[in-house]
Amino acid sequence: MTAVLWIGGCVVALIAVIIGLRALTQRQLAKTLNQRIRFIERYVFPVPLRYKLRAHFPALSDAQIDLIFEGLRQWFVLLARHPRQHFGMPSTAVDAAWHEFILMTRNYESFCKEAFGHFLHHAPNVGNARAERSALARTHALGPAQIAALGAVGLAGGALAAPDVANGLFGIDRALGIATPNTDFSEADLSALMQQHADEQRRKEGGGCGGGGCGGYSAGGSSSHDGASGDGGGSDGGGSGCGGGCGGGS
Repeated sequence: MTAVLWIGGCVVALIAVIIGLRALTQRQLAKTLNQRIRFIERYVFPVPLRYKLRAHFPALSDAQIDLIFEGLRQWFVLLARHPRQHFGMPSTAVDAAWHEFILMTRNYESFCKEAFGHFLHHAPNVGNARAERSALARTHALGPAQIAALGAVGLAGGALAAPDVANGLFGIDRALGIATPNTDFSEADLSALMQQHADEQRRKEGGGCGGGGCGGYSAGGSSSHDGASGDGGGSDGGGSGCGGGCGGGS
């Protein structure tokens, strides 16, 4: 009887230790994520990146370039928060900024180490329109509702550099006057994407996967995040896709 009680006590103690370790791990992961988000929010993009964007979009003002940088910042925040999800990139301008940033290899590698804990790849992922739309729907559901270009947060210090853009990453190209048929999203388009995401979540909760995949590394028109080396710091992690005809992925 004494032995049984002793074993029972050991089991209870072991369970308590496991629960405690799990809680500690969750706190550490949350702390890591918060640190990464703060790093991204305060990061000053390399000045040469502005020159590259001016070459891409010579008609845009400095304030409009700031808006692209803020869109890129919010894109990185989205990927950091969800390191195992797949997202679609809905902006040609932000995708171009990402491409050019990657080419600044030392800066980009250093940024990724602090922001994600590993190198964030950007590899085209095309040919699956269903998966691409699913990735875009995920971006719309989980991404920022609006983008505000603050010079003090971007490259140049200063006051508000551009007005807020409704619909977040989905509204940047239209706000800049450079939207293509693939990146000019109407309210009806966005409502359809939101409904698709809701339908896919219901299917996932019911044990099925539809609409291009249940997460993991399904692709959008252009993927953005490999997520394979996720080392914590995110809730459900993230691949990403670049929908709407921009290219690239991770």
